Amino acid sequence: MPQVVNLLRTVSLVLAGTIAWQLIVADPNISARQGGKVELKEQYSLGQTERLLISRVLVQKDDPTIFPFVFFSRLSEAASGTISLTKVEHGVATLSEDGQWVTFTPDKGYQGPAAIWFTSSETTMGDQPHALTILVADAPLVNLHFVQPPIRLDPATRVQLYIIGELADRQQGLLSPSALRFESSNPASATVSATGQVNGMAEGVGVVTATTQQLKAATAFAVGMPKGTDGYGLMLYAFGLDVAPKTLALVAQEGRQQLEVSHPVRRAGDGDLAGAKTGTAYYVSNPAVVSVSQEGLVTAGQEGTATITVANGPASTVVPEHVYRPKPAPATLDALGGIVMGANGAMVSVPSDTLHAATPIDITPLAPEKLSLPIPNPFVLLTAFRLDVGPGQLSQPIQVTLARPLTENSHRTVLFLRETSLPNKDGVEVPLWMQEGRGTIGPDHTIRIDAMQSRGVRFSGTYAVVVADPGQVGTVQGQVSYFFPVNPAGTFAIMASVGESSPIGGWIGAQGKFEMVLGVGAVTLKAVEVTPQGLVAESSTNIIVHPADKPLPPGRSSTGEISIQLITHYGLSDDKDTPWGAPEIVKGNLEKSESGAELILEGERFVFANERAPADKREGANPLEVMVNFQMPGRTAPFITKPLSGSTATQLRVRIPAGVILGLVEVSVTRPQWLRTVSGWDRRIQVTGKEESLKGDPHYYFVSDDESHVGVLDIKTHQLIKRIHTGEASSRSRPRGVIITGKGERAYVALQNGRSVAVIDTELFEEVDLIPETPAIDGLPFEDGEPNGMLWCCHERQHERLYVSDRRSGRIAVYDVSPGSETFHQRLAWINVDPAPDGLRDMAVNRSRNRLYVVAPGNTGVKGGRNSGHILVVDINPDSSTYNKQIARLDVDGMPGAIDAWAYGSGPIVFTTETTVGTSVGVIQDDAEPPPTAISYVKIGPFRGMPKSRVMVGTGVKVIRGTGVTVIPFVETSTWQTKPYVVVTYGSAAGSLRSAGRFTKNEDAYEGRLSDSEVLGGVGIIEDLTGPNPRFMEITNVTRGSAPFLASDQYDETYVLDRQKRTVSRLDLGEIVSTMSSMSQPSRSSMPLHKRNSKIIAYTFDTSGAPYGIASVGMIKIQLWIQ
Repeated sequence: MPQVVNLLRTVSLVLAGTIAWQLIVADPNISARQGGKVELKEQYSLGQTERLLISRVLVQKDDPTIFPFVFFSRLSEAASGTISLTKVEHGVATLSEDGQWVTFTPDKGYQGPAAIWFTSSETTMGDQPHALTILVADAPLVNLHFVQPPIRLDPATRVQLYIIGELADRQQGLLSPSALRFESSNPASATVSATGQVNGMAEGVGVVTATTQQLKAATAFAVGMPKGTDGYGLMLYAFGLDVAPKTLALVAQEGRQQLEVSHPVRRAGDGDLAGAKTGTAYYVSNPAVVSVSQEGLVTAGQEGTATITVANGPASTVVPEHVYRPKPAPATLDALGGIVMGANGAMVSVPSDTLHAATPIDITPLAPEKLSLPIPNPFVLLTAFRLDVGPGQLSQPIQVTLARPLTENSHRTVLFLRETSLPNKDGVEVPLWMQEGRGTIGPDHTIRIDAMQSRGVRFSGTYAVVVADPGQVGTVQGQVSYFFPVNPAGTFAIMASVGESSPIGGWIGAQGKFEMVLGVGAVTLKAVEVTPQGLVAESSTNIIVHPADKPLPPGRSSTGEISIQLITHYGLSDDKDTPWGAPEIVKGNLEKSESGAELILEGERFVFANERAPADKREGANPLEVMVNFQMPGRTAPFITKPLSGSTATQLRVRIPAGVILGLVEVSVTRPQWLRTVSGWDRRIQVTGKEESLKGDPHYYFVSDDESHVGVLDIKTHQLIKRIHTGEASSRSRPRGVIITGKGERAYVALQNGRSVAVIDTELFEEVDLIPETPAIDGLPFEDGEPNGMLWCCHERQHERLYVSDRRSGRIAVYDVSPGSETFHQRLAWINVDPAPDGLRDMAVNRSRNRLYVVAPGNTGVKGGRNSGHILVVDINPDSSTYNKQIARLDVDGMPGAIDAWAYGSGPIVFTTETTVGTSVGVIQDDAEPPPTAISYVKIGPFRGMPKSRVMVGTGVKVIRGTGVTVIPFVETSTWQTKPYVVVTYGSAAGSLRSAGRFTKNEDAYEGRLSDSEVLGGVGIIEDLTGPNPRFMEITNVTRGSAPFLASDQYDETYVLDRQKRTVSRLDLGEIVSTMSSMSQPSRSSMPLHKRNSKIIAYTFDTSGAPYGIASVGMIKIQLWIQ
C-alpha cells in the first residue's frame, strides 16, 4: 500500500457539467489520488428488500477486491452530495486514479466481518455513519443470482447490476463487479460495462449474464417497449413467464424433470413454450449440479444447489434447483428439503423452504382393499399409497414419483386423487376423491404429477393414481362467481356426482376458476364454499361431459365454459357481529374480599360453541378454556391467567396476577378455536379481543406510618379500612414520603429502612411485585445491600420523573414513572449534591419544572450555626447541558426543614427554618436566570400558649393561592392580582436544642413516642408573603400533646399530620382565606382562625401509626369501566 501523505483528498464525480458526487477520504488506511469523471444516470430504483441484499459484500480471504464507487452512493439512498470515507476495519482501502473504484485488501489471514465506514451529506441516514459491510470468507462460492428482476430501461439510460453470491456454508453477500465477467446477448440493444452498468443503446430485448469461477447468473432485459401486432411480446413484458415446477428437488446423478413453460395470459391454442423454437433459452448457475437441454429437460448432476434462469424475449424467471441424495423412508426433513425413498422405489421430493420445522416424511404402498372409497367411474386404479408429510397444507407442492407398470399406455389420462370429505349444508361430511392433479407417464418408467396442470400434492393422506382412456373422459372448465365477498381462508371446491359412483372433487382456484377431468355423460356439478367455522354454501348445475379423442392441452375444454353462481357467506371470520368474532369486554368490576381481589369481566363472545366442528374440536366452548391477558407497560409479554370456577359465557372471574397495576394494565380475552381448512379441522387459533383499559375512581387516602404500613382511609367515612404492609415481611420498613402519579392508579412510597421504593396499587390495596419471577416483593430498586435511608419523594409531572432523597448521603435517585416509556419503572440516574453532611430531606419542583430544590440540613440544629444547612438546586431540564447536575447552593440562616413551591404562575420557593431572628420561613424567588442565590426571611409568630423556655421550629410549609379549594386564585378586586398564602406548622420537643433540631429534621428520635407534656405545636398562615407587609395569623393555638407536620397531595389538598395524636386533618383553604378577608385588621391577632370558623378544619380522622406522608385519589365510586 502506498504511504498516505495527505489524509484528506477529494475526488469529484461530474454529471452534466456539475458535481453530482464528491468523495472525501479521511482515514490513515485509505489512500486517494485525484482525477477521473463518472456519470451517474440510473433509471432503476432498488426496493428495501434489495437494499438489504446488497448491504454486505463478499471478499475472499487474502484477496484484494475492487468495489465501484456506486456501491457507496447507492447505500446512501441519495442522488448526489458528498460521501466521506471515515474508517476501515480489518483491512486497508485505496481509491483508484479515476475515482471510480475503491480497492479493499483484508488483513492477512483474517476472515470474518469487516467494514468501510462513510457518511453522506445528502441522505436519509442523517449524520449517522453508515457502513459498507464486508464478509471476508474462506468458503468456496457455489451459486450466484441477480438481485434485480428482468431489467427495464430506455435508450440512453443505464442500470447498475447487483449480483449475489452464495457460499458453501450458505452465507450470502454482494459480489464486486471486478470479480465478474458481464456479457449481453444483444449488444446492439444494450451493452454492459466492467462496472456492471447496463447501457441502453436501442430498442430490443436480450439477456445479460454474469460469470465467475464457472458459475453463471442471467436475467432478461428490454430496452423500450416490445413491438408486434399480436401483442405476444407485450404480454411477456407485462406478465412474465409461468414455469412449472416452481422449484425442483431431484436425485443426484439420476433425477430428470421436464420444465413446462407458458405465459400467465394463456389463450386457446397456445402451446408450451419450453422448446428452443419458441425463443426460450435456459441458463444454469452451476453446471456441476444440473444441466438443461434446449427443450427444457432438466438432468441432475452432483449434490448441491443451483438456479435455472428461463428467458424468453423480455421475460425471465428463476427456478431454484436442489439436488439431493435420497434418504430411506421414513426420514425427517427440515427447511433444507430433501428426497425420501420408499421401500418400493416411490420417492417424495420436498423442495427447500417447504417445511418450517423438522417433519417426519414417509410414503408406503397401499393394497386396493385398503381404500375406503370405491374408485369413481370410468377410472381404473394403477396404484395407491399413504403419504405422510406432516399436518395441514404445505407451503408449496411436493413431487411424488412412482414406478409405472410396464404394460401401461403412456397416452392414457392419469389423475392423482386423495381421499377426503366435504360437508353438506347439514354439516354432514361427504366422502369423496379430490383431484390433486394430472399425472404423466414418462419414458423413464415413472409416474409423476404434471406440474403445469396441477395444484400439486400438498397434504398427507391416502392417494390413488387412476387412469382412463381419452374417449372415456372429458375436461371440464368453469367459472364460479360469488354473490358476496368471500373469506379467503375458506375452502372452495367443486363436487361432481356421476350416478352411483363415488363423488369426485376439484379445487376452485383464483378468480373462481376450476378445471376437472370427469367421465363422459350427465354430471351434476356442485360449487361448495366451506367457511373456517364450517358453514356451507352450495350451488348446483347439471352438465353433459363430452369425450376427448386425446388428452387436451391446458386451456382447452371438451365441454365448454361452465358458469356457476354461488351465494357465499358474507364477511370475514373475525366479524364482531358473528358468534365466532373476537371476545369483547364490555364492563369490568373489582370485587374485594378477605381472600383477595377478583376482577369480574362482563362481555360478549368469551366462548364459542361450534356445533359444526367435531366433538374433539370444540375447544373454546367452556369459559374455563379461555385466557385473560394483562399487558403491563414495559413488558414484552402479558401476564396470563385462567378464569376461576363460577365464570360463565358472559362473565369471567379472575385473580389479578402479581406485578399488575390495575389502572395501567390493558386487559384482553383470548379464546381458543379450531378452524376448518382445505385439509380438515386441523388449524387451532387463538382469537384475542381488543385490549381494554380498566380505569377506576377510588376514594381513599394513603397514609404512611412509622412502622411498615401504608394505611388506606375512606374519604367518605374517614375510617381506616386497611393497612398495607410494605417491604420485607420480617423487617420494619418505616415508609415515609407518599406520591400518587398518573391518574391515581399507583402510589410510590419511600421506605426509610427498605431497599426499594414500594409501588402500591390504589385499586387493589396491595404492594405491586414488579418482578414476580423472584420470591421477594420487588419495588423500584434503590440500591443493593443494606437499607438505604430513603426519606422523601418528589414528582415532576411533565416528564413523569420520581425523585427520592437519601437521608444518609447527598444522593437523589431518579426514576421513570411514565407508563408509555421504554424505561418505565427503571432508575435513570443518581444525582449527587453537596454539601450534605447529614443527608437530604424534603424536595420541591419549581413551577417551570426545570429545577429541583433540595433540603440539606447541617450537623446541628443550633440557629445561626456554622453548619446550619443549605438549599441545593438541581437542573432537571432534559434539554439542558447541566441536566441532573447541581447548579446552585444557597446557605440557610438556621436549620432548614420542609420546602414547597408555588405551583401556579411565577412564585416563590418557601421553606421553614429557625433563624437568628426566630422561627421563620425562607423565601427564594425562582423566576430569575441564572439560578437564584439569595434568600429572604419572613418571621412567624408570636405563638399563643408557647412557653418562653421552649424553642419553636417550623415543621411544614405549604404555599397556596387565594380562595376556593386549592386551584381557585384569591383575587383582590382593587388590584386584580393573586396573592400567595403560606400555611406553616411548627412545634417543639422538650429537652435540648439538639432535640429541637432532630424534631425539625424528621429524625428517628421523635416518632410519636414522647409524652404529651414533651411536645407541643400549632398551625398558622402568612398572608401576602411576598408583599411589603406580610402578616401571620394562627389557625390553631399552640397545643400540648400535638406534633403537627404539613403535607399535601397531588390535588394540592393540604393536611396536618399529627404524629403525636396519630391523626390527619384536612384544612379547607377556601374557608381560611375567606375568614381572614372578613376580619378587620385589628382583630386579626385576637384569636386563632379555627375559633372563628370551625369549618376551617374540614375533618379529622385517626390513623393506626404516626403519620408521615399522605396522598389521595378522587372521590367517586369504586366501579371500574372500560375507557
